Amino acid sequence: MPLATDPEEAGAIRLAIHASSSGLAEAQPRLRAFLDARGLPGGIADRAELLVEEVVMNVAMHGAEDAATAEVELLAEAGPDRCILVFEDTGRAFDPTAGELKERPLSLADAEPGGLGLVLMRRLTRELAYQRLPEGRNRLRMVLL
Repeated sequence: MPLATDPEEAGAIRLAIHASSSGLAEAQPRLRAFLDARGLPGGIADRAELLVEEVVMNVAMHGAEDAATAEVELLAEAGPDRCILVFEDTGRAFDPTAGELKERPLSLADAEPGGLGLVLMRRLTRELAYQRLPEGRNRLRMVLL
């Protein structure tokens, strides 16, 4: 479902987030206030915040050609029972819907740090869709219920 032209009228917020921990720290309170104001249940809002952090930090650490100027545009739409997150960035192409999931380790000693972002994205969303746009942008759309 496409989002309305005027995000505020559609129960949506548009944020430009510098792809860094400081950029994320600036955006998170605004995002949470928006989600809470829309009456979104805490569990969905918590998952939305976690997914925003995962995407923004992945762009910062893996996708950005120039980390100093990397930015993620987020359009978040929320209602009383759902949240839609649409991310766009100009980083390297990467489709999280197609990447292989890391095998579950047999023990804690076998576990290696990292590599769980794809698992989070796939398990915490109802829908996950990726597009590489003609102008060289990544678009990632997540639906949370």
